[in-house]
Amino acid sequence: MNDPTSNDSGNNFATNDDEGGGDGYAEYNLHETIKRIEVGTGLGIPKAVPVTTSHSLTYRVIASALATAVDDRYEWYAVPAPMDPYDDPDCPHFLPFESAQKARDDYAEAADAQIAATGRDIHFFQPFWALLRNFEPIAIFDSAGVIHAVMGATELMPAYDQIHRNLTITTVQVLGPYLP
Repeated sequence: MNDPTSNDSGNNFATNDDEGGGDGYAEYNLHETIKRIEVGTGLGIPKAVPVTTSHSLTYRVIASALATAVDDRYEWYAVPAPMDPYDDPDCPHFLPFESAQKARDDYAEAADAQIAATGRDIHFFQPFWALLRNFEPIAIFDSAGVIHAVMGATELMPAYDQIHRNLTITTVQVLGPYLP
């Protein structure tokens, strides 16, 4: 039996007879609609999808977590977590996460080794971001693709690959107990 609300390509349609437009059906597949808008406005369709790296996945999971918490009763923030183990070894963002403290110390040692080897100062990149709920740290994200939570460190890319590269499920897998 033919379903009048779908076609062979899997697109879904909704009737728009009440609006008096066209043939009585409007396209419902959002991806197809976006493509048509891009082509119609001259933007074209991207030739290649950008590769997901551990670095980009870190920021995508942060964005996904913040998007999930938009209507939460708590305030959610992603803020840089400055790593200065010498001047501020008790940085409050790192305290709840032993694995983040170790990663911070390892980064600092690597920077010190580079300075000693080259004999010159370097511009030091701050690789950590703290995800806060009501200003309380929920997790520390390392831009190398690791999340540090109370359960320990989790590499994001293997988790993402294991569940067929689904960002929403990855976010829930690594932050589930804290999300609204």
